[in-house]
Amino acid sequence: MKFRKLMMQLGLLLAVVLGVGLIGGKSAEAKPVLPFQATEVSNTTFGFVSRNPHYDSKGVLIKPLNMVGNSDGLIADDWPFTTTISGYPQLVSVAANNVSTTPGNLNRVTDRTTKIYMAVSGSFQMASSNSAYITSLIPYITSATQGTKSMATNTPTEIAPTQRRIATPSTNYYEFDVNLSDLRDLLPLRVGFKAKFSNTSQAAYMGFADIASEGSPTSGWQSGTNAFTVNSTYSQASTGSVTYIKSSDKVITGSGRPGLKIAARMDTSSGQVSYVANIGSDGKFSISLPDAVANLTSGINVYEFNDTGDVIWKGVSIKEVLDLQVANSPTYVDTDSIDDNISGKSDSQILDWLVKEAGITVTHNGAAVSNSDVTFSSTEKNLATQIANLKEGESTTVDVAATSNSDSKLATDGTQAVKVVRSPSTLEFTSISPIMDFGSVPVPSKETLFAPKTSPEVFVKDTQSTGTPWSVLAQATDLTSNDDGRTLAGHMVYVDADGNKQSMASAVEVAAGTRIRDMTNGMNVVDGWSKENQSLVKPASGMYLDALPSIYSGSTSTTYTGTIYWQLTNAPGAVAGQDLSNGWVDDGTGSASSSSADSSSEEAGTGSESESESGGEQSIPGGSTVSSSSSSIYNGFG
Repeated sequence: MKFRKLMMQLGLLLAVVLGVGLIGGKSAEAKPVLPFQATEVSNTTFGFVSRNPHYDSKGVLIKPLNMVGNSDGLIADDWPFTTTISGYPQLVSVAANNVSTTPGNLNRVTDRTTKIYMAVSGSFQMASSNSAYITSLIPYITSATQGTKSMATNTPTEIAPTQRRIATPSTNYYEFDVNLSDLRDLLPLRVGFKAKFSNTSQAAYMGFADIASEGSPTSGWQSGTNAFTVNSTYSQASTGSVTYIKSSDKVITGSGRPGLKIAARMDTSSGQVSYVANIGSDGKFSISLPDAVANLTSGINVYEFNDTGDVIWKGVSIKEVLDLQVANSPTYVDTDSIDDNISGKSDSQILDWLVKEAGITVTHNGAAVSNSDVTFSSTEKNLATQIANLKEGESTTVDVAATSNSDSKLATDGTQAVKVVRSPSTLEFTSISPIMDFGSVPVPSKETLFAPKTSPEVFVKDTQSTGTPWSVLAQATDLTSNDDGRTLAGHMVYVDADGNKQSMASAVEVAAGTRIRDMTNGMNVVDGWSKENQSLVKPASGMYLDALPSIYSGSTSTTYTGTIYWQLTNAPGAVAGQDLSNGWVDDGTGSASSSSADSSSEEAGTGSESESESGGEQSIPGGSTVSSSSSSIYNGFG
């Protein structure tokens, strides 16, 4: 009898203790076994997991904190669930996988974490004074930046109310599968429960703890050798934490602490977007954007962060600008362009010409702007004098800016430098007939001047100052037969405009003049030479083979060949009579004209052959230039 009474008393006592554990949630229970590869991120002091303000001094939860707002209750209308529920479970532990192993950040959630776990002990119980009951209770995780959106990619098991007014969560860990690759943008994370009740359509988001960032790891990021900075690309000086960049920028650069990361976060038409880059071992970073920054957003914040989501930031202000592109820099000017566009012109006229000559185009955030829609300007003055006085090879720099005609505030940020160079002058052969072919001709009965069958061409390019003199000298060797080296009874001669015949055994001036505009791209300076055979009486100007009746032709035919040396010069003292073949070197850059004559008993035309030889260019004392070439001669007599 006494034994039965004692057992009844023990049973009553046990029921009371259990009742306190379920209703008040204040009884202590052992922590559940950690999931595989999980580490507890809360401990007796809750480490980096902060309890919300409604815990008492002993760490007992008095009431949850609204997970998605600053006030207790519902997100929509602040329905007071704290007066509806009289008891709550206690937070036992928060755990996660892939936590930090870095000293100072040990066991913190990282951007590599894919699973977060929560364990509680106790029950939810409706207040006795309230007739409502719990209809749904789900473990929940969200972000302070995501509102009511669940951060879990899985669906945690719904907890069925045990007595309609009481819901008891499992004592095991609840698992939240998460993607925290953008952890820096998500903290703090809030873990707890989402509850629905019979007397309202609204849900209560009850937060039990926050997984938050820490201030201490970032304390040294703003100073020292690797202080966090964003490079300004706009001329206006940065102020405070704000950096100015150009609206057309496609790259954001700066410096920071090696090993950390950088994110440029911006609001775009498709939502909030972040572009991420690593800080290199040299402490530098570079973030590439897919378009001009102003085409993406109107403002940017740049963050330096670690893998546990601790961040510091700098604001970036975007300044609208025009950009200039220079296609031709340096821009070369020669005698003709100075005569036509520089001399006697105003600065504005010269600037307009330079914009076209340099191929300057304008863009606004990557989009083309017509040059007619902007006004170009320069800080340089007296451009005509500056450019016209340049010596060959010398340069000057003209700074060019542009301003929109429709918006005076839209302009280039500073100026674009255009380098203007005075082109070196040129005096050179551009081409010479590779051969001088006289064909097959009969042995003359008297001395005759034979003209070549092909029209000779001697093209000279001259970009010197207008009026600078030039002259072409030519010298021909004796013509010898190909069979036995017999010398032709005759020689090459040049007849000038007055009909004076000159032997070409030594150098003869065959063309001369002063620089004119037509010579800029090359001009045939022997265009007027006769193409007809001539007698010795008042022969026309040109180059001829002066043949005598005593020419040896043999029984069938004899071919004679020789070489003409050419020289182009404006050197003082360059005179006829010198030996052009002396010291002439074949460097393969010029041309050689060949002429042949087949000696035969009857008249017949012959073909021609060619080869290339040239003496190239030589420097002449005083700065003048000599260009030299050689041409082969082919003749046939019969």
